Amino acid sequence: MIPGSEHNEHDTRLAGAAGAPERDEAAALPVRVLIVSGSGRQRVRLTRMLSRHVEALSVAHGAEEAREALQECPYDLAIIGRHQPDGCGIALAEELRGACAGLEAVVISEAPTMEEALGAMRAGALDLLDALAPTRDLGDRIAAAARRARRSRDENERTRRLQRLCKRLNDAREEVSDHVGSLCNELTTAYQDLSAQIGDASLASELNSLLRQELDIESLLRTLLEFMLAKMGATNAGVFLPSSSGDFSLGAYVNHDQPRESSEILFDHLADAVAPRFEDQTRVLALDTPELIDEHFGEDSHWIGNANALVVSCGSEDECLAVLVLFRDRSHPYADADMRLIEMIAEQFGGQLARVIQVHHRHLPESEWGRFDPEDDAGEGWDDYGLAA
Repeated sequence: MIPGSEHNEHDTRLAGAAGAPERDEAAALPVRVLIVSGSGRQRVRLTRMLSRHVEALSVAHGAEEAREALQECPYDLAIIGRHQPDGCGIALAEELRGACAGLEAVVISEAPTMEEALGAMRAGALDLLDALAPTRDLGDRIAAAARRARRSRDENERTRRLQRLCKRLNDAREEVSDHVGSLCNELTTAYQDLSAQIGDASLASELNSLLRQELDIESLLRTLLEFMLAKMGATNAGVFLPSSSGDFSLGAYVNHDQPRESSEILFDHLADAVAPRFEDQTRVLALDTPELIDEHFGEDSHWIGNANALVVSCGSEDECLAVLVLFRDRSHPYADADMRLIEMIAEQFGGQLARVIQVHHRHLPESEWGRFDPEDDAGEGWDDYGLAA
């Protein structure tokens, strides 16, 4: 910025070289200026007027050089001669403003006309200057355009900073939203898990109180099946009990959708052919595809038809005391809650079954509890407790 007089240091002017006091570079207008003119005399005059009074100054002899200059440095203000050796100055002003964000332009013309003024205005130029105007007047107009270009650059920089801040704020908001969403999902999952655990604990307590009241096998089996049906809904189910010979017999069963006249034959066959396959199956096995049924039931898979099955061994201290098999039509599959229920039943039923055996076999050595001869003198073999529920 160039003070115009000692009496008014706020009156900023750009003066010509003749008679103009030189100023320190520190007082230069903080703008980057590009002069584009095909007139050597015009370039020299503008260069002398602006030299050392702006932050950066470059000169181009025509439109092509101006385009190349914009590739190297972003400018704030372009002073463009109306007549260019390779084009129209007004059209070039519009082109350069579109190519460089934040660039402002003024057009300088000898004897400017109203038509040129309208054209410059439509091109977005800040001003149309008279090249033949006195140096001080021309300097004042250029200084005003430079200040407007500076304000425009500042506004653009503020806008870009605001956009960056908004983007960072939006990114932070999205990140917080993601974290909140993730936390809500985790809390929902934790609540569901806790609810399931509380429900399982309640069922376990209910089942335990029911089973511990039963001290004979027939009542124990009946209570077990009634509880299971009440919690799971309709299903076919068989409880198969091992004998001292290693075979299994039918302890109790529930027929849901099998022909009544052949249901007992079906469950007796499952006791003979299927139950021995699963006496070591201590975790609930879900057979929910025909391939899995064929794999585990083998040639006997046709006995249960188009069904899903759950199978588990019930025991105590690594000894199988019963095999529990459930099956029903594949259109009514077993849920995860059903599997958890059967796993809980297997553990508690196995434990209570062991206690019942202990009560009924107090007169026998402990090594003979569990598997014993159904023909013994006491008449307390497994087959005495066959039950059709």
